[in-house]
Amino acid sequence: MGLHLAPTLSGAQRDTTSISVGGMNGMFDLSARVQVNYHSSYVDSLSTQRGWLQLVILWRGETDWRSRASQDSTPTTGAEREFDRRATNAGTMGGIWSGSQVGTLVYGAIHDRQGKWIEILDRRFMVPENDSALIILVDHVDGVGGDPSIVAVDHVPSRLPAEVLPVFRSFSADTLPGSRTRVTRQNAIRTLLYRSRVVREFLR
Repeated sequence: MGLHLAPTLSGAQRDTTSISVGGMNGMFDLSARVQVNYHSSYVDSLSTQRGWLQLVILWRGETDWRSRASQDSTPTTGAEREFDRRATNAGTMGGIWSGSQVGTLVYGAIHDRQGKWIEILDRRFMVPENDSALIILVDHVDGVGGDPSIVAVDHVPSRLPAEVLPVFRSFSADTLPGSRTRVTRQNAIRTLLYRSRVVREFLR
């Protein structure tokens, strides 16, 4: 299944996150230093739902790095151009740019349109279909203490519990998508991530 990502714009801060049929993308803070970007997929057939986590990127910076970046009074014109440049470059190589611009900080990844690979900091990784979740750990995302770098890659079992999968509710003649609580979904992802020794060490 593809990773369907579309940018949302809001002044000096831009994040790409969306929901698509068969998949769900999102982000949340795992700690004061680590932000999670994830993609999960699901199938719904004959009233039976199955879902799995496919991809997780952990971005680590200094404590409250996103808040610090958003409060930076430095003009953001250059960062906005860099964000757009990366999006254009991703398209020329047949991918989709999925990233964020917070103040002058720009970070993110290039996704294959079919969801088969992801490229971060000029390194490309294959994305598992449903047998495990790929975890990529990026340090110094804010550039403090060194340049952004991939410090580890891991895989964890990917099956998600049914209670975190999207639900569909009938409304008149239409079927409208809904979702269960965001907190429940995030807690399920946390549980999967904490199975990884490298993730636990990354959070220390």
